[in-house]
Amino acid sequence: RFIPIVMIAAFRPHYMRRVLAALEACDGIHDTVLVVSQDGSDPEVTAAIQGLTALPVVHLHHPTAMFGVLEPLRGVLEALFPRVVAQNVIGTAPVGFNARHTMSFAFDALHAPAAIYIEEDIQPAPTFLRFFTLSYDLLANTT
Repeated sequence: RFIPIVMIAAFRPHYMRRVLAALEACDGIHDTVLVVSQDGSDPEVTAAIQGLTALPVVHLHHPTAMFGVLEPLRGVLEALFPRVVAQNVIGTAPVGFNARHTMSFAFDALHAPAAIYIEEDIQPAPTFLRFFTLSYDLLANTT
């Protein structure tokens, strides 16, 4: 079974470097691929992704914020909705769209039966991948 790890990244290279180092040390990491969708053009984030050597990486890079198209609509959204709602739509839509895009890539382009989504600031344990693959096997075999 092939279960890729997907991550979205933007502007926190100091956390991301620790997560990537922890991923490289995970048991069974050579049996999967890391798909990183980078939103924006932080050179340190790009360097951290390109510096990986211990595992296969697919780097989906969107130098311009992927869904920054909502920003020009801020005034319209604020007029139609309470300010808090408009800020929430603007603030979370890009992250949500990027996560969906990355997961769709894992399922559609890589034909994976499942994917593991990890945040760029959550450091996995060495047994992280083994835990998720065993969990997938258990869930896939239950009726």
